[in-house]
Amino acid sequence: MARPLQPRANKVAVPLPNDASLAPDIRQRLAQMPHLNNLRMFANVPHCFLSITSLIDQLFHAGTIDPTLREYMYLRIAIKYGLYYEYRHNLLFSEQLGMTDAEIAALRSDGPVDQLSPDGNLVCAAAEEITERFAAGDETLAALLERFGTEGACEIILLVSWFNLLIRYVESTRVPYEKDLGDIIRGGAPLELR
Repeated sequence: MARPLQPRANKVAVPLPNDASLAPDIRQRLAQMPHLNNLRMFANVPHCFLSITSLIDQLFHAGTIDPTLREYMYLRIAIKYGLYYEYRHNLLFSEQLGMTDAEIAALRSDGPVDQLSPDGNLVCAAAEEITERFAAGDETLAALLERFGTEGACEIILLVSWFNLLIRYVESTRVPYEKDLGDIIRGGAPLELR
């Protein structure tokens, strides 16, 4: 059963870094990216910031997995675990990718996702297993390998693993909610470094 989607009510949060406290290379990278609080929160770990934002760029722009399948996984995890911050972002990404109301409704199901394409159902099963049990089951992994090959299966596992890192960081630091996501987010990915 899915957890309710509602804003956090924590009393303690890690502050977002301001530009004056950041090194010039980090300020420059932030200026190239959408003004999302989750990206800025990574700057609180300056020695990892450039590597993490490069990883995000590679995951979203150099991969072979269909962006809609990626968003199925992310939106399903956000819905199932009541992750309001991530739900807002990924619902917008999904809509900008052209995801239908029927697809989004399938991702909201209480049971296993089984109303999408076979690939969609498979990646959602993998996302849930990796998130809940820390590993895809043998049957799911075999299906991923058969359908996507070694590289594709590993990319899907890495995408889900990345999202699990992101949600734990965002929720633990209590990244503040942006007010006007539609003005910030364009297209089906969080950033593209140029």
